[in-house]
Amino acid sequence: MFGVGLVLSAPPALRAQTDVRVVEATPPIGPWHVAIEARAALRDAVRTEDVLRAAEAEITIGRPDRARSLLALYHVTDQRLEATAAFGAGDFARAGAMFSVWGEAGDSAARGILLARAGDAFERAGLDAASAASYRQARTALPLIAGWLALREARVSADTAAAFTLLDAAPPAGRVLIPSVRGELLARSGDTARAVAVLAGAGFDGRAARLALASGDSAGARLLAYRALRAGDTAVAAVGVDLARNVFRPSQPAEFLTLARAVRRESPALAADLAGQAVARGDVSVGTLITLGDIRSEAGHYDDALDAYQRAAGGSAPESAGAQFSVARTLLRLGRPLAAAVAVSAFLSAHPTHQLAPMATFLQADLSQEAGRRAEAESLSRQVVERWPTHDYASQARLRLAANALSAGDTAVAARWYQAEVDARGLQHTTARYFLAVLAVRRGDSVAAGLAWRDLARADSLGYFGGVARGRASLPLPIVAPAVPLVASRALERSLAELDLLDEAGFASEAGALIAWLLAQNLSADEALDLGDALAHRGRPTVAITLGWRAARTRTLNDARVLRAIYPWPLRAVVSAEAREFGLDEYLLAALIRQESSFDPLARSRAGARGMMQVMPGTARQAAQRGGVDWSDLFLRVPDANIHVGSAHLAALLRHYGGDVAPSLAAYNAGMTPVERWRRRFPGRDPVQFTDRIPYAETRGYVRTVLRNWSLYRILYPAETTAGMAGGT
Repeated sequence: MFGVGLVLSAPPALRAQTDVRVVEATPPIGPWHVAIEARAALRDAVRTEDVLRAAEAEITIGRPDRARSLLALYHVTDQRLEATAAFGAGDFARAGAMFSVWGEAGDSAARGILLARAGDAFERAGLDAASAASYRQARTALPLIAGWLALREARVSADTAAAFTLLDAAPPAGRVLIPSVRGELLARSGDTARAVAVLAGAGFDGRAARLALASGDSAGARLLAYRALRAGDTAVAAVGVDLARNVFRPSQPAEFLTLARAVRRESPALAADLAGQAVARGDVSVGTLITLGDIRSEAGHYDDALDAYQRAAGGSAPESAGAQFSVARTLLRLGRPLAAAVAVSAFLSAHPTHQLAPMATFLQADLSQEAGRRAEAESLSRQVVERWPTHDYASQARLRLAANALSAGDTAVAARWYQAEVDARGLQHTTARYFLAVLAVRRGDSVAAGLAWRDLARADSLGYFGGVARGRASLPLPIVAPAVPLVASRALERSLAELDLLDEAGFASEAGALIAWLLAQNLSADEALDLGDALAHRGRPTVAITLGWRAARTRTLNDARVLRAIYPWPLRAVVSAEAREFGLDEYLLAALIRQESSFDPLARSRAGARGMMQVMPGTARQAAQRGGVDWSDLFLRVPDANIHVGSAHLAALLRHYGGDVAPSLAAYNAGMTPVERWRRRFPGRDPVQFTDRIPYAETRGYVRTVLRNWSLYRILYPAETTAGMAGGT
């Protein structure tokens, strides 16, 4: 994903080791920064507060062992941190004991949280009696989540009858978890067969598989393990992956393929190997070969992907036609345009009416244009328009023909093609409207151009071209209603208080069940927005975005609250600080993060990019080494660390492209190599023209979306004056 020479700047204490110019020193803005600066402070003088800050930050960024070492090295005692570090390091018995002792003091709520954490730690350590006692005490101290704690206590209770009674105390939102607990209780009472049936029937295939395995039913366990691999619930699938990799290793082609699909996102290389083994063991069906080719392609193994697609293309199944087209696209990825052109031509000759024919014909036109055969390219583009006038690729073809006419200086023909796209209400009709206004400027008709800009700004008020048109017409940014403090209903306040306690106790599955239950309610638009606001502030922006879209059904996208829900800005202080450090526009940075991950710190792409700014691990490691910063791949899940690395990369791209935002964003998405090729092919610095001519539909849409987001964030979160939107003036 990244290819530019990137220097990762260290926080202030280590900044002398880097060559990144610091715009303004800022105090620590997140646990990763705190960890580095607190450790650096300890080199000068050992202060207890610095040791504690460093230890707490190390726990937060996923290095509890480092926290324990710091506390031991400097002989600092803090029972809270020691217990939390022990839990994080997997020393659950010790953590439970420390949480229990620590929970003997303090107010009721604090004591209850500590006892709940002790119960969790003891349960993980297999100390059921101690766990049950801790949960029981926590129920008394935390009446608001007593029902959730009853579920936990039932799970570890030695008294099976009492445990079943505890299930009746489960809150409505927690009833989805009852089958899981009931299955465990049945297993404990010796009714293993029924326990497995209950767990499997409720979708807990992973647990059911483990239980069947423990009871000696290997065949049943194997079946359930591989069924778990297909679960939509990632936690269930993860259990299936563990069993399939370590206990029930695949032996049949179908098992290899099922496991390959389950690990495809997390490990494309492993998935490619597994799919390859399915083929090697006899599954040479067209569908499996295409899957193998797709997975190999995702892993970046294009030569191997080509082999799989070629084998699939030789079959007689209907899917073989799609494989033939995949051969052409893979040849193009391998930098073999002549072979790709031959493959596309063969595909179209054999399958002229295939659903991929419009795309293939457009690709053939693109290849002809790349080869300098302009007349042939124009003929093929016209063919797309004539044969498939309502297809998305017809829209692209009309704009390609218009752009070619402009390059040849024939503005009249260009205008006809742009108008044809507007009349067809095609996929890119707003693009066509923009360029019709540009043509009006060229012929000196400023009145027509001004009217066109204003009309487009109104018609596409929240879109990319609407924002650009607003800038060309010198229209002010829309003023939206200011954000108002959340005034939640009493019922919502209670649910949020429950969620806060569950989060403090570390009860992730219970918190997830509560949120799922809230989302399942028949919420009004106001209730959805209130809940979304609350969840965004609690580190769940992706759920908030979902709720924003739900509210948009009745309140429309012109509502300021709806827009802020769909385009949230959590961790604004972190984003702003990193933007200042690297000389970036904070609104541009927020816009990019919204597009990359929707502010989800755990986001991960098929290619392996991670975190809020979707950074590749190798890039982060190289950058850290250049900057002299201690680094671990764990930090990609830490928001301030991930944003730091991503900001460094974006700043490097902007330096490389002389501050031009559009090619910098294109390179962030597609890499520098294709961007360099596009810049040679389409010289000039007009960002709108450059973006419009990006051949990769995904990258073209990505750049437009980030630029549109940039404009929206400036509108929704006004503050200091910022640079104008690219192409907007």
